[in-house]
Amino acid sequence: MAGAAGFTLDYADGSANQYRVACSEASADADAEVSYTPVTPRQSSSGSYSGGAPWRARLAAADPRLAALLEQAAALEADVALHAEARSKGTGAVTLTTAAGTRSFLVAPGAALRALDAALAALRASP
Repeated sequence: MAGAAGFTLDYADGSANQYRVACSEASADADAEVSYTPVTPRQSSSGSYSGGAPWRARLAAADPRLAALLEQAAALEADVALHAEARSKGTGAVTLTTAAGTRSFLVAPGAALRALDAALAALRASP
């Protein structure tokens, strides 16, 4: 699959930790910014949960993990059987912006959501 370009993925995991992947338009020097903003104990309902340390990464738009992530998000959007009706603890909230527009949907807890979590966490590491 060709590199991904021109999309933004905003995702809040089941604990409300925030990921943002912003991939610029296709060009020879295109890149993507990836950030992770965790919940802090001060923000958590328990007063003790921490999502860990925040991080940022810069990837080439041609990185195949980005195209795979975009494909994975599109598959989650299309599979309404995986959707949740309301945001509750454990659900994932996805907002995907592409040339086709902005779409938001909720994903119920399960294997598909865990796979999305893993794919996003893997973007922290260099290929």
